[in-house]
Amino acid sequence: MIFISLPILGISATTTIDENNFNVLEQQQSRKLSGVVTDDNGEPLIGATILQKNTSNATISDANGRFTVNVSGDSPVIEVSYVGYLTKTIKIGNRTSLTIKLQEDSKLIDEVVVVGYGKSSVKRLTSSISSVKGDDLVNMPNTNIISSLEGRATGVFIQSAGGEPGALPSISIRGGGEPLYVIDGIPSTKQEFSVLSPSDIESFSILKDAAAAAVYGARAGNGIVMVTTKKGTNEKMTISYNGSYSLSSPTQPIEFLDNYVVAELSDRAAVYNNGMPTFMKVDANGNLYWPEGVLDAVKNGTFNDVTGNTDWNSLLFHKFAPMQSHNISLNGGSKNTHYFMSARYYTLGGIYKTDISKNDRLNMRMHVDHYFDQIGLRLNGDVSFSQNKTQYPPNGLYTIWTHVARLNSLARCFNSAGHPTGGQENPYVEIDPTAGYRKNDTRYTNMSLSMQWDVPKVTGLSFGALVNYNLYDSFNKDWRANEAGVGPVWEWNDEPTNLGKARLDEDMYRSNEVTFEARADYNRTFKEAHTIGATAVFNSWKYNYNELGALRRQYETSVIEQINGGPSSTAENNGTARENGRMGLVGRLKYDYKMRYIVEANFRYDGSDKFPKGQRWGFFPSVSVGWNVDKEPFMQPLLNNNWFSALKFRFSWGKIGLDDVGNFKYLSVYNKGNDFYEGGKWNSTLREGDLVSQDLTWYSRNTINLAVDAEFFQQRLSANFEYFYYRTTNYLANPKDAYTTPLGTAMPMVKTNSAHRRAGYELNLAWRDKIARDFKYNVGLNLSYYNELWERKYDEQESDLKNPLRRLTHQKSYFDLLYVSNGLYQNMEQILDSPRPQASTLLRPGDIAYQDINGDGVIDTNDRIRQGAPRFPHLTYGITLGASYKGFTLDVLLQGTGARNMLLESFNRKFNTNQIGLAGSEKFYYPGNTGEILYPRLTNNAQENGGNNDMASTYWLLDASYLRLKNVKFSYDLKYSLLKNLSFISQFELYVSGNNLLTFSPVKKYHIDPEDGRDDESMGQVGYPVQKIIQFGVNLTF
Repeated sequence: MIFISLPILGISATTTIDENNFNVLEQQQSRKLSGVVTDDNGEPLIGATILQKNTSNATISDANGRFTVNVSGDSPVIEVSYVGYLTKTIKIGNRTSLTIKLQEDSKLIDEVVVVGYGKSSVKRLTSSISSVKGDDLVNMPNTNIISSLEGRATGVFIQSAGGEPGALPSISIRGGGEPLYVIDGIPSTKQEFSVLSPSDIESFSILKDAAAAAVYGARAGNGIVMVTTKKGTNEKMTISYNGSYSLSSPTQPIEFLDNYVVAELSDRAAVYNNGMPTFMKVDANGNLYWPEGVLDAVKNGTFNDVTGNTDWNSLLFHKFAPMQSHNISLNGGSKNTHYFMSARYYTLGGIYKTDISKNDRLNMRMHVDHYFDQIGLRLNGDVSFSQNKTQYPPNGLYTIWTHVARLNSLARCFNSAGHPTGGQENPYVEIDPTAGYRKNDTRYTNMSLSMQWDVPKVTGLSFGALVNYNLYDSFNKDWRANEAGVGPVWEWNDEPTNLGKARLDEDMYRSNEVTFEARADYNRTFKEAHTIGATAVFNSWKYNYNELGALRRQYETSVIEQINGGPSSTAENNGTARENGRMGLVGRLKYDYKMRYIVEANFRYDGSDKFPKGQRWGFFPSVSVGWNVDKEPFMQPLLNNNWFSALKFRFSWGKIGLDDVGNFKYLSVYNKGNDFYEGGKWNSTLREGDLVSQDLTWYSRNTINLAVDAEFFQQRLSANFEYFYYRTTNYLANPKDAYTTPLGTAMPMVKTNSAHRRAGYELNLAWRDKIARDFKYNVGLNLSYYNELWERKYDEQESDLKNPLRRLTHQKSYFDLLYVSNGLYQNMEQILDSPRPQASTLLRPGDIAYQDINGDGVIDTNDRIRQGAPRFPHLTYGITLGASYKGFTLDVLLQGTGARNMLLESFNRKFNTNQIGLAGSEKFYYPGNTGEILYPRLTNNAQENGGNNDMASTYWLLDASYLRLKNVKFSYDLKYSLLKNLSFISQFELYVSGNNLLTFSPVKKYHIDPEDGRDDESMGQVGYPVQKIIQFGVNLTF
């Protein structure tokens, strides 16, 4: 559960006071101890717990902080605790009364949150930022660090890209596009961010409004996901090991119908479509029956030479795919020098039986800092290296899983000679290791050096500088043992299939980035009331990219998997290079009065090379205010009550500049044209580039954020509510539809009159408490909702503007323009009485009927209207549950969505006879079917009647909302009991955790997962299935 007020509700740390100056009197059987419990300011703490250790003697303080408790024994020791304060342990000695002051736990009460170009305490925070602790994610069995945020950060939705090893999900903050990823203050790529080791992460910060994100410029237009990695401490060295082994399997099991079921269904479809059955017979009454011996022959796979009884699961898939991770780190230092070093190895296998799909990662990270205390100078050095290696079959996952979707157990995998058959679409030969592979090896090297100088004798003034170098290397190798990219295939007569010769395609990518930053900070408190902060930053970013590719075909042998092994006559080469740059000036002014009133103003003067001279710079300000009402004197009487603890209001407004257009659209250039063959060789050509505009410049997004944070019942209950509003205007676009004269080339990019707005709210609730001494528990809810619409859209057709059912402007977002289904025709009378597509001349009962929206008597594209909820849900939520007891810990996360739709693509629409095979495909229409019907009547031609049943309509629009048991972790720390006397071990935790263990969704009846698909635009398409994971692990620190 992530929200601003949560950090004040953590688990208290412990300090100990040894009162050696008191003489111990002789043992007393029982006596009374009285006293008062206050905070550092002398204010009484109501409801503090006073407990004599190792006894049941306990009480709580009253409205004045006073208490009386019975103590016994000759050396009584009491523990005094209060939510949000450090627990104090006191040896009583011979005293009969005490005045006890508890200190606020600064880690909880005023947690430091990482913000853009700085840090802020939660109490002083005025913008919209959610935070997540790295330790909350380290033992969760996610395949990448991005997925681990799902359900934990309010307003963040993560859409799976399927379960293939190395696949990256899509992420959206408050309904926007991909955010900016920042690692230790340095903008990064999504790919580099995703391969971070969870054990290296100290915390996440999600920057959501312009007041928080605008200081990073145009790249932060959709928000920021910011990570702070772990640093060293001034304590003795500790060594930590985290290791885990996991097993993954599809959330929706891959199940095939029995072969005789497939035979009966295909015969039933044939008869209904006036064909002849293949396996069964038709009696005099028109009923199908099994002739004697045929059913057994089908079940035994001996009916004929081309049908069988194939167990495709055992041929193609493992029951479980293995995953393991091993991480070791060293952490420590002295007074002035701190260090942190870590290394991690991670490997994930695929579910393919041949192990041709896998993902391996290697991470190494080192941080060292030294403080020269005499001159106030701190130097920081960071070096990190990540390697991410993936391997897949030559044919893409969509191709393979399209063919899996068409399998059935009646089809044979092997011919009578035992050779693979069935053509190139047999998945068995597509995952054959001899078919080839697609490999990627990507390496990230990052080096950073920074310094901060606290100016001596000038309180609060400091200067800093940073230089960061990031090197990215990627190598792709696509080797196909034949043009088809499959293993050897034979015909039914055992003749080898000619698959063509081998080919090799290699691509190398290299980029480097240099970031420089210089800054000055001033922060000082005057008269213990007025705190002033000022920050000025100059930064620059330079990016260079190079790409080189080579391809050769017609290899005479598949043994030499190198470019020089292929004939030079088939060589194809390509390459490109580009560079980009950014520069910016950032300013921040902040003032607060007694942490009661907080005002902050930020600006970024942003420069982008995407615009011509004179248009490159834009000024983008933001302002935010906060009011801690509980700091007001008139609120003090309320604070003395048990039910009220804190109240804060926040407001922010900000403007972000956006420059998401192609590079150098203001320059007239020549582009490479089509090659032509003449004179016995290929010749290159040039063509004129697109038209350009010298007025190309920034467009902007304005944001407003209103929030209230509150705490109740001695900070056990915390609540946060935020309202947000985003308005984007003057999009840059190529308004081709606004020009009536064709010019033979693309129009120039210009500012348009388009305007888009998005608004919503976020809610966080959390309860954290303890029962007795050892049992602690927490419950939390986070929820986010938004809606959006176009106020104006430059390219909307006039005809659509006049049609209230099709227009885009001033309409809530939707899934797509679709035909509206009336269900399935039940009889010929309905068919004859209904409008239909012109090509649908042979409709039958069981075909899809459509609504004639415009009433013209025919179904055509003019009958498509807005339908459905968008792929990215507007309502998302997460529920967290946690408990701990004497070394045992249980954490549960449930995550879900509101209205959300997916459209089944053709290969998931089981109405074609070659798609009867997977479980669920038997639920099609046929006369007399009294069971659940999901699909139209079967046909052997999906395009029959002009593809009537395959049109994108509401019939195939499914409710893809869901609730998942996203994460569960159960652990026990042996240090609590069995190993408590081993001083050199500080943690020995054993745990088991799970991911995607249960899913509740209406789409499950179609035997698919609500997140199945290759990306956010192709939900409902076939692809590598989403995985559920069981993980076993150990955390050891000594």
